[in-house]
Amino acid sequence: MENLFKKAISLTPENGILTEADTFLALAVAHNVFKVKILEKQKKQNDEILASLFNEFCEVGLLGEKQENIVSEILNAIADKNGLERPKFQVMTNSIFSGQLAAANANNSVRIYKKKLLETHKFYGQSFGQILKSLAHESQHLKQFFFIKQFLTGNNDVDIKYKIMAFQQIFQFCGIRTSKLDFLANEKYWYNAMEIDARQSGAQFILDAINNKQISKNAKKQLVYFASNQLESSANMYDSGKKLLKQLAWQEKKFKKDFGDCPLAQILLKEFNILKPQMFHYAKELDFLGYELSKNILILKQENKLMQKQTKAFSFEEK
Repeated sequence: MENLFKKAISLTPENGILTEADTFLALAVAHNVFKVKILEKQKKQNDEILASLFNEFCEVGLLGEKQENIVSEILNAIADKNGLERPKFQVMTNSIFSGQLAAANANNSVRIYKKKLLETHKFYGQSFGQILKSLAHESQHLKQFFFIKQFLTGNNDVDIKYKIMAFQQIFQFCGIRTSKLDFLANEKYWYNAMEIDARQSGAQFILDAINNKQISKNAKKQLVYFASNQLESSANMYDSGKKLLKQLAWQEKKFKKDFGDCPLAQILLKEFNILKPQMFHYAKELDFLGYELSKNILILKQENKLMQKQTKAFSFEEK
């Protein structure tokens, strides 16, 4: 495996860099290395701590004064579990018309948004389950940034998904995101490896929280309701592997057309092609995860219906 970062910044007219396009590609690679300000730490298994924070957050409520501190602590606990530096956390005001719930930045920060016209409601419009899912989703982006940098600087032991993300980040820096014909389907988001992985991680985080034996009955009830009604559509894992391969094929073709004559582009494409068998295997894994998610959510829906029946029966007996 080439150290793509070293190769990109060391090319000279004598050893292969001949065009302005090569310089631009070198910048694309370097950008994905220099922008990452996340440090690696020792991993900590802390399911009990996370459950305690979930329970406290559930009891405090979405409008409680302590909510921002609890959210920050949840982010810290996820970072500890991932073995990464704890992120900076901000609550930012957003337009009431914006659909953005949260965002992560490679400088190791996470934002949760509140609506501009409802500033007294810190996380207005987001349920308990949605907030936890957003925190896991954005935390996964931080993990992605870290491992993309690891791959580009020569670490070939990182998971294939991070290698795919590295190439997609380079493609996107070059303006190669998705076909203009796919604008209405928003494929640049749904087919993007980073977003697919973050959605899957967010969904798994909710399922793990539900199965955490330390979680309170009230917190579990809210998470089961969220998972039963919203998790599958928000994660949108159906055929995600096939969609990713379709996106990669289009991006590779466009990249060849725009930069194929450049020495650095040829190095990148060589590494890309070496990884294709692993990409196909990962795509199949994603499609299986989508199937498993649907199956697990169906079980939760049945459990949710049973819980509702038991609650109604209990209320009837009290009367």
